[in-house]
Amino acid sequence: MNGQLVSPSSLNEFLGPIRARFEELGDPKDEIEYRPQTRQTDLVKACGLYDWWNGGGDRKLLKPPSARYIGYGGAVFGGKTYGLIGLAALCAHAFDGVQMAFFRRTYAEMDGPGSVIHKCYEVLSNSGAKSRDSGKHWYWERTGASFYLRHCEHEKDVYKYQGADIDILMVDEATHFSWTIMDYLFTRNRASCDGIIKPFAVLCSNPGNIGHAWYMKLFDLDDKGEGEGKVTGMERWANAKKARITTNPNEEESKVFFLPAYMEDNPIGMERDPGYDESLKERGKDTYEALRHGLWSVFTGQFFRSFTRASHVITEAEFREVCKPWWITWRAVDRGWRHPFYCLWLTMNPTNRRVYVIRELTGSFVTDQDQARSIAMHTPGRENVAITFAPADFWVKKNVRGVVRSTADEYEEEGIPVAPADMDRVNGWIKISNALENGPDGKPLLQIVNTCAKLIEILPKLSRDENRKEDVKKQDGDDAADCLRYGYTNVEMFWTEGSEETPQDQLPQENEWNQLSRIL
Repeated sequence: MNGQLVSPSSLNEFLGPIRARFEELGDPKDEIEYRPQTRQTDLVKACGLYDWWNGGGDRKLLKPPSARYIGYGGAVFGGKTYGLIGLAALCAHAFDGVQMAFFRRTYAEMDGPGSVIHKCYEVLSNSGAKSRDSGKHWYWERTGASFYLRHCEHEKDVYKYQGADIDILMVDEATHFSWTIMDYLFTRNRASCDGIIKPFAVLCSNPGNIGHAWYMKLFDLDDKGEGEGKVTGMERWANAKKARITTNPNEEESKVFFLPAYMEDNPIGMERDPGYDESLKERGKDTYEALRHGLWSVFTGQFFRSFTRASHVITEAEFREVCKPWWITWRAVDRGWRHPFYCLWLTMNPTNRRVYVIRELTGSFVTDQDQARSIAMHTPGRENVAITFAPADFWVKKNVRGVVRSTADEYEEEGIPVAPADMDRVNGWIKISNALENGPDGKPLLQIVNTCAKLIEILPKLSRDENRKEDVKKQDGDDAADCLRYGYTNVEMFWTEGSEETPQDQLPQENEWNQLSRIL
């Protein structure tokens, strides 16, 4: 200070805020007016803050979170948004310097009456936080913690956060986000300070929207069993005490924990609007079941509503009982790199025209050449493969090791000639919808062998495009469904009038190359 003496009172005035920041805080319940409801309390436990919250603020009682990824959702009106904002207030007092970010898909979803920003003013301003940037940034001077409201509307918007360090990532309505966006945001979920025990993410959502499939997969929310033994994903997590290891959409293992949310978990909200349940009943059945009971297997706009595992999925043994060696087989393929390539093998009973999907093959970061080789290796020599259908991008020219050629060229060099698939999406979905209905014998005209796990997983999760009701909304994981659609290109070519007992050499046969030449 330029050699000047500073009075003790001035020094204390200068150092006071700095000392306060590093002082041991008192009982957080004296500092924070927010009081979690029952299910919100379970969220506090899952994040490792419960003992600290009830132990007078003793930081020795803080614990690591139950899992890196904590899901919280199901029914509407379960108090999820308040739970996230209240959690932010607790974390700001528990972890010095913690950096938190709360995401919604668009900024418009966070503003206005009763919005996220409104709830922040209600909860955070009563926890010692100061508002900045019109309520989009909250700062606790005493601990140096920050809470940011952010959005990520478009896929490219993720790169706005390329240099961010987010100790605690909170995502509200997570199924509004694609897996591509979430997968990148998770890379930003890393420690920025010494105060955090372990970075974690909390993902809240109701069923439905474009991220429905990845959310169900990450938190293992599929229904299990049939009939009286059926257990929903929500029921399986109802009394869970520990995290589980699941497989995420990258086919990598993730440690997750899920908290089912129901309307009954929010008595304050139900007291404010006791007629909300009755209002929900006036909606469509799917909407009511998904939003009232948090059922992830049924959601608004489900495209293939007639699909059920009980009717449409069969075992390999059941298929072997009905198949004949002379049935014609064909394939459909969808190329990929980071998004997986996918191939299906299909066959048809020529007498009742029932189509069977008998095999699938998929993989990421596999070259076109190796895709074709793998398809050839997974095709038994005894199978009479007539043709392989592929989408239009197979014929796009590219430079491969100095030679200009297409994916179709590379497949052909490996002995897998391909023919153009019908790219009419609407027509393709109509064909599949018709095939899911029962034939004259009371069984569906499309059945899938249970080893085709990806296809079976995605079909019940496909939803309608709001802007084009006769089309399926594009979503992560829909490669298998697209491939099935390609497989239904000119399916009529495999119809014959032969009987079940017609020997193979009496049926018209064409090898794959001749069939391709005839079509092209």
